[in-house]
Amino acid sequence: MKKIIGCKLVTEYGVGNTEVNRVIANITIIDTYNKQRRKLNISFDDVSRMLSGKGSYILECDNINFSPEKLCNPGGDKDFGWIVSLLINAAYYYSFITKDKYISMVRKHFDEYYLPRYYSKSKLCSDFFNRYFLNKSKNAFGTYENMFQHYEDVIEAKGRIVYLQKGGKFCGCYYDEYNRCRPITSSKYSERIIPIAEKLWVCFSEETK
Repeated sequence: MKKIIGCKLVTEYGVGNTEVNRVIANITIIDTYNKQRRKLNISFDDVSRMLSGKGSYILECDNINFSPEKLCNPGGDKDFGWIVSLLINAAYYYSFITKDKYISMVRKHFDEYYLPRYYSKSKLCSDFFNRYFLNKSKNAFGTYENMFQHYEDVIEAKGRIVYLQKGGKFCGCYYDEYNRCRPITSSKYSERIIPIAEKLWVCFSEETK
Protein backbone atom coordinates (compact mmCIF):
# COMPACT_ATOMS: atom_id res chain seq x y z
CA MET A 1 0.00 0.00 0.00
CA LYS A 2 1.20 3.51 -0.78
CA LYS A 3 0.41 6.58 1.32
CA ILE A 4 0.87 10.31 0.84
CA ILE A 5 2.77 11.61 3.85
CA GLY A 6 3.43 15.16 2.73
CA CYS A 7 2.68 17.79 0.13
CA LYS A 8 4.18 21.17 -0.67
CA LEU A 9 2.66 23.50 -3.25
CA VAL A 10 5.28 25.12 -5.47
CA THR A 11 4.50 28.16 -7.62
CA GLU A 12 6.38 28.97 -10.82
CA TYR A 13 6.48 32.50 -12.19
CA GLY A 14 6.52 33.71 -15.77
CA VAL A 15 8.68 36.34 -17.41
CA GLY A 16 9.33 39.23 -15.05
CA ASN A 17 8.41 37.19 -11.98
CA THR A 18 5.13 39.06 -11.61
CA GLU A 19 2.49 36.40 -12.28
CA VAL A 20 2.24 32.75 -11.29
CA ASN A 21 1.97 30.63 -14.44
CA ARG A 22 2.06 27.15 -12.91
CA VAL A 23 1.32 25.45 -9.58
CA ILE A 24 2.82 22.09 -8.72
CA ALA A 25 2.14 19.74 -5.83
CA ASN A 26 5.43 18.24 -4.68
CA ILE A 27 4.22 15.11 -2.87
CA THR A 28 6.06 12.56 -0.78
CA ILE A 29 4.82 8.97 -0.95
CA ILE A 30 5.78 6.07 1.27
CA ASP A 31 5.39 2.40 0.48
CA THR A 32 4.08 0.97 3.74
CA TYR A 33 5.49 -2.47 2.87
CA ASN A 34 9.18 -1.64 2.35
CA LYS A 35 9.15 1.91 3.85
CA GLN A 36 10.68 3.37 0.69
CA ARG A 37 9.93 7.02 0.01
CA ARG A 38 9.45 8.72 -3.31
CA LYS A 39 8.80 12.28 -4.43
CA LEU A 40 6.54 13.21 -7.35
CA ASN A 41 5.59 16.50 -8.95
CA ILE A 42 1.96 16.75 -9.98
CA SER A 43 0.76 19.86 -11.80
CA PHE A 44 -2.71 21.34 -12.16
CA ASP A 45 -2.76 20.16 -15.79
CA ASP A 46 -2.01 16.65 -14.51
CA VAL A 47 -4.91 16.54 -12.04
CA SER A 48 -7.30 18.06 -14.57
CA ARG A 49 -6.92 14.73 -16.40
CA MET A 50 -7.15 12.64 -13.21
CA LEU A 51 -10.37 13.88 -11.61
CA SER A 52 -11.77 10.36 -11.35
CA GLY A 53 -8.61 8.98 -9.73
CA LYS A 54 -8.54 6.24 -12.36
CA GLY A 55 -6.26 5.49 -15.28
CA SER A 56 -2.58 6.01 -16.01
CA TYR A 57 -0.90 9.24 -17.12
CA ILE A 58 2.47 10.76 -18.02
CA LEU A 59 3.29 13.46 -15.48
CA GLU A 60 4.01 16.85 -17.01
CA CYS A 61 7.04 17.67 -14.83
CA ASP A 62 8.59 14.27 -14.13
CA ASN A 63 7.78 12.73 -17.53
CA ILE A 64 7.03 9.36 -15.94
CA ASN A 65 4.00 7.12 -15.95
CA PHE A 66 1.76 7.59 -12.91
CA SER A 67 -1.44 5.97 -11.73
CA PRO A 68 -3.31 7.72 -8.88
CA GLU A 69 -5.38 4.62 -8.07
CA LYS A 70 -3.10 3.39 -5.25
CA LEU A 71 -3.26 6.78 -3.56
CA CYS A 72 -7.05 6.89 -3.57
CA ASN A 73 -7.97 6.33 0.07
CA PRO A 74 -11.27 8.15 0.64
CA GLY A 75 -11.65 9.03 4.28
CA GLY A 76 -7.89 9.40 4.74
CA ASP A 77 -6.78 12.95 5.43
CA LYS A 78 -4.10 12.83 2.73
CA ASP A 79 -5.63 10.79 -0.05
CA PHE A 80 -5.42 11.68 -3.74
CA GLY A 81 -8.65 13.69 -3.50
CA TRP A 82 -6.85 16.03 -1.11
CA ILE A 83 -4.11 16.66 -3.71
CA VAL A 84 -6.74 17.38 -6.35
CA SER A 85 -8.43 19.91 -4.06
CA LEU A 86 -5.15 21.73 -3.37
CA LEU A 87 -4.39 22.17 -7.06
CA ILE A 88 -7.92 23.02 -8.21
CA ASN A 89 -8.28 25.62 -5.46
CA ALA A 90 -4.85 27.08 -6.26
CA ALA A 91 -5.69 27.27 -9.98
CA TYR A 92 -8.83 29.22 -9.18
CA TYR A 93 -7.03 31.45 -6.68
CA TYR A 94 -4.35 32.36 -9.23
CA SER A 95 -6.99 32.89 -11.95
CA PHE A 96 -5.83 30.06 -14.19
CA ILE A 97 -9.47 29.10 -14.52
CA THR A 98 -12.76 30.99 -14.36
CA LYS A 99 -15.36 30.44 -11.66
CA ASP A 100 -17.54 28.51 -14.12
CA LYS A 101 -14.60 26.26 -15.02
CA TYR A 102 -13.76 25.81 -11.35
CA ILE A 103 -17.30 24.74 -10.47
CA SER A 104 -17.40 22.44 -13.51
CA MET A 105 -14.16 20.70 -12.49
CA VAL A 106 -15.25 20.35 -8.87
CA ARG A 107 -18.57 18.87 -10.01
CA LYS A 108 -16.83 16.34 -12.26
CA HIS A 109 -14.49 15.37 -9.43
CA PHE A 110 -17.45 15.19 -7.02
CA ASP A 111 -19.39 12.87 -9.36
CA GLU A 112 -16.48 10.65 -10.42
CA TYR A 113 -14.40 10.47 -7.22
CA TYR A 114 -16.41 11.33 -4.11
CA LEU A 115 -19.77 9.75 -4.91
CA PRO A 116 -18.52 6.33 -6.14
CA ARG A 117 -15.67 5.89 -3.64
CA TYR A 118 -16.94 7.09 -0.27
CA TYR A 119 -18.93 4.50 1.64
CA SER A 120 -19.53 6.91 4.51
CA LYS A 121 -21.58 9.84 3.25
CA SER A 122 -20.94 11.76 6.48
CA LYS A 123 -17.18 11.48 5.86
CA LEU A 124 -17.75 12.52 2.23
CA CYS A 125 -19.53 15.66 3.44
CA SER A 126 -16.87 16.38 6.05
CA ASP A 127 -13.96 16.03 3.61
CA PHE A 128 -15.66 18.01 0.86
CA PHE A 129 -16.68 20.75 3.30
CA ASN A 130 -13.12 21.06 4.62
CA ARG A 131 -11.51 21.01 1.17
CA TYR A 132 -13.75 23.15 -1.02
CA PHE A 133 -15.59 25.65 1.15
CA LEU A 134 -14.00 29.01 1.87
CA ASN A 135 -12.67 29.73 5.34
CA LYS A 136 -15.41 32.31 5.85
CA SER A 137 -17.99 29.56 5.26
CA LYS A 138 -16.26 27.13 7.60
CA ASN A 139 -15.92 29.80 10.27
CA ALA A 140 -19.56 30.81 9.89
CA PHE A 141 -21.05 27.30 10.05
CA GLY A 142 -18.41 25.23 11.84
CA THR A 143 -19.77 21.96 10.47
CA TYR A 144 -21.60 20.86 7.37
CA GLU A 145 -24.59 19.88 9.55
CA ASN A 146 -25.00 23.49 10.66
CA MET A 147 -24.74 24.59 7.06
CA PHE A 148 -27.52 22.16 6.09
CA GLN A 149 -29.73 23.72 8.75
CA HIS A 150 -28.99 27.23 7.50
CA TYR A 151 -29.86 26.29 3.91
CA GLU A 152 -32.79 24.04 4.78
CA ASP A 153 -35.33 25.98 2.71
CA VAL A 154 -32.97 26.36 -0.26
CA ILE A 155 -32.17 22.64 -0.18
CA GLU A 156 -35.86 21.86 -0.15
CA ALA A 157 -36.44 24.14 -3.14
CA LYS A 158 -33.41 23.20 -5.24
CA GLY A 159 -32.32 19.74 -4.12
CA ARG A 160 -32.91 16.72 -6.32
CA ILE A 161 -35.61 14.55 -4.77
CA VAL A 162 -35.58 10.75 -4.87
CA TYR A 163 -38.14 8.24 -3.65
CA LEU A 164 -37.01 5.18 -1.73
CA GLN A 165 -39.21 2.15 -1.39
CA LYS A 166 -39.58 1.13 2.24
CA GLY A 167 -41.42 -1.67 4.01
CA GLY A 168 -41.92 -5.17 2.65
CA LYS A 169 -40.12 -6.69 5.63
CA PHE A 170 -40.76 -10.27 6.71
CA CYS A 171 -43.07 -10.32 9.73
CA GLY A 172 -43.92 -13.99 10.08
CA CYS A 173 -46.00 -16.67 8.39
CA TYR A 174 -49.56 -17.88 8.08
CA TYR A 175 -51.30 -20.90 6.58
CA ASP A 176 -53.72 -20.39 3.74
CA GLU A 177 -56.93 -22.36 3.06
CA TYR A 178 -54.85 -25.12 1.47
CA ASN A 179 -52.64 -25.38 4.56
CA ARG A 180 -49.68 -23.87 2.70
CA CYS A 181 -47.22 -21.74 4.65
CA ARG A 182 -47.25 -18.15 3.38
CA PRO A 183 -45.03 -15.19 4.39
CA ILE A 184 -46.41 -12.05 6.00
CA THR A 185 -44.69 -8.82 5.02
CA SER A 186 -45.17 -5.22 6.13
CA SER A 187 -46.81 -2.78 3.74
CA LYS A 188 -44.62 -1.13 1.13
CA TYR A 189 -44.48 2.63 0.77
CA SER A 190 -42.31 5.32 -0.86
CA GLU A 191 -40.32 7.79 1.21
CA ARG A 192 -39.40 11.17 -0.29
CA ILE A 193 -35.82 12.23 0.51
CA ILE A 194 -33.10 14.59 -0.66
CA PRO A 195 -29.80 12.62 -0.54
CA ILE A 196 -27.13 14.04 1.74
CA ALA A 197 -24.67 14.46 -1.14
CA GLU A 198 -27.29 16.49 -2.99
CA LYS A 199 -27.72 18.73 0.06
CA LEU A 200 -23.96 19.27 0.09
CA TRP A 201 -23.87 20.30 -3.56
CA VAL A 202 -26.76 22.74 -3.16
CA CYS A 203 -24.86 24.39 -0.31
CA PHE A 204 -21.65 24.52 -2.35
CA SER A 205 -23.53 26.17 -5.22
CA GLU A 206 -24.97 28.78 -2.87
CA GLU A 207 -21.62 29.50 -1.18
CA THR A 208 -19.79 29.94 -4.52
CA LYS A 209 -22.24 32.40 -6.05
